[in-house]
Amino acid sequence: MREKLTVEQFRQIKNQIMGLYEQYENEDNDTIEEKLAEQISTLQDRLLSYDLSDIPFEEWNEYPIYSDNTHAADFSKTKANIDFALVDYDGNGNFKGCNVKNLDKIFAIYLNPKEFDEQTIKNNSNIFLSDAFSNEFKDKYYNRSLTLEDLASLSSSQLDELKQKNVTQHLNVSLDSLRDSSSISSEYYDHLENEYIIKYLGIDKAIQFYNYSPQELKEVNQILRYLDYGYINYTPSSDLKKLISQLNNTNVNNIKNVCFNYVRQLILTSNKSMNPQKIPSSFIEENKDIFLINTKVPDEVKERFFKRELTIQDLINYRDAFQTFPIDHFTDNNFVKFINHHYG
Repeated sequence: MREKLTVEQFRQIKNQIMGLYEQYENEDNDTIEEKLAEQISTLQDRLLSYDLSDIPFEEWNEYPIYSDNTHAADFSKTKANIDFALVDYDGNGNFKGCNVKNLDKIFAIYLNPKEFDEQTIKNNSNIFLSDAFSNEFKDKYYNRSLTLEDLASLSSSQLDELKQKNVTQHLNVSLDSLRDSSSISSEYYDHLENEYIIKYLGIDKAIQFYNYSPQELKEVNQILRYLDYGYINYTPSSDLKKLISQLNNTNVNNIKNVCFNYVRQLILTSNKSMNPQKIPSSFIEENKDIFLINTKVPDEVKERFFKRELTIQDLINYRDAFQTFPIDHFTDNNFVKFINHHYG
C-alpha cells in the first residue's frame, strides 16, 4: 500500500519541479539542459511513487507534466486528481486509475485512448471513438490523419457519432497547429484541403461536395483559406462570413462558381494590394483579365496594377489593355475623374 502524500508535502515537491522546469525552459546549453531534465524526471518519479488521492485538482495548477519519447509520466498507481484544464501536458503519460476531467483541453496531437481506463473513455464519449469504428479508422482519428475519403466511407450512424466531436482537430493536418507558422511549405497546405470545407459547410455537405468533385473542393478550400488569411481583402472575417452564408445555400455543383464569382467581385472592388503568388492558380487561370494574362503590359506596370497604383501615363500607354477593364480601384483616387472620362 502506497504512502499518502499531504498537501504540504506535495507543494514542496511541486515547487522544486516547477523551479527546475523554469530553468530547463530558459537553458541554451544542451549539457545543462539534459542534467536539468534528469533532475525533473527523478523528482517527478518520486512524486508519482505516492498515493496522491488527497491532493485536490486545483493544487496541480500550472504543473508541467514531464515526459519525453523514452520516459512516460506514469500516474497509473497514484489515484491522482488531474484537471487537464490546469496542467501542462504534452503527451506520453498513463492516467489509468486516476480521477481526470476536462480531457477536451488536451491538444488532439496528444490525445491517446491507451493512456486512460475504460471508464474514463466511456465517460468522455464526446472525445473518444466508440467500438463502432474500425481500428484502422481509430488510428487515423487519433493520429490526426483523417481525410474526407475516410469520412465518406462511414455509415450514417457513424457520422452521427462523429458530428458530436471536433472532427477538424483529427484531420490529416490541423489548421490550428499551422496558423502561427511563418514558414509553411505548399506540401503542408495541400493537406488542408478538408478542414475549411468541414469547418464552414459541415460534414454532410463537405462529403457531398467531395463526392461531386474532389478537385473543385480543393480549389474552393484554397479560396476560403486565402480569404481567412487576409490575402485578398482587408476584412477577412466579414467577407468570409458572407461567402459562407452563400455557399451553405448553394448546391454542390455550383459552389465553385459562386465562390469564384464572389472573390472576383471582391478583388475588383477592394483597395488592397494583390499578390498573385497568394492567389490560387486555378482562380488566376479562370480570371486572366484581373491578372493581365496574355497582355503586353510590362512587369513594372503589372506591379503598379497589383498595388492599385496605376498612373495616368500607364493608362495612356496601355489603353488597349485597360480600355474595357473596371480600373476604378486599381489607380489613385485622384485619377478617378480622368479614368471615367477616358474609359467610362
